[in-house]
Amino acid sequence: MGTSSNKLAYSGKGRFGYDEFTFSGPIAEVKYFYALDKKFNHDHNYEAHVWVEQPFRLIINEGDLKVEGASLTADLRTEIVTKITESLTKTKMELQDAKKERIGNFPMDLAVPFVTMMYATQWAENVKLSEKYMEMDFSMQHLGLLKKSQTKLLKNIMGEFYKETNEKGEELLAQININDNLFNGFSSAMTTIDKMFSMRDMFKFYPNAQPIL
Repeated sequence: MGTSSNKLAYSGKGRFGYDEFTFSGPIAEVKYFYALDKKFNHDHNYEAHVWVEQPFRLIINEGDLKVEGASLTADLRTEIVTKITESLTKTKMELQDAKKERIGNFPMDLAVPFVTMMYATQWAENVKLSEKYMEMDFSMQHLGLLKKSQTKLLKNIMGEFYKETNEKGEELLAQININDNLFNGFSSAMTTIDKMFSMRDMFKFYPNAQPIL
């Protein structure tokens, strides 16, 4: 999950001695993404899917730098490319850390689907990625909410999504498919008693019940 592009560009202006100059050039590649991995959750005793950030890739070639208005040395050209790279990398980190000055006017509703995917996968039993969609399967059994004796009511169910577009042909943002195992799991958890209670143990603390024990 992430983004990449080789169609971005940069531009700016500066001063060298008494001469003002402008500079511009393409960004050869920028790549920012997370890879899906697994990590055992020791607090809740289950294996969780987690997103692991991959190395940030930003390539700006010095040879693509175009300068107009001044003749710069090779060292100055290198310095310009270095400062642009450092500035973009810093901006990426500030956005990632949700710095207020960077995201003040950002439409946060656009981030909701990505935040949901980021955290919901931690509780998913299976995660499937396709070109356009992400599918997650959840179960009480995977999260350790059911004991072995309580899984007898569960059954194998193959669920299918209804459709991927609405009546206007617009792609759907999300779909939820709930099958019988959700209700079977709750029913099993509420009706199954794992511990046997002995009437003898319950009444042994009452003196009046001693003669019949």
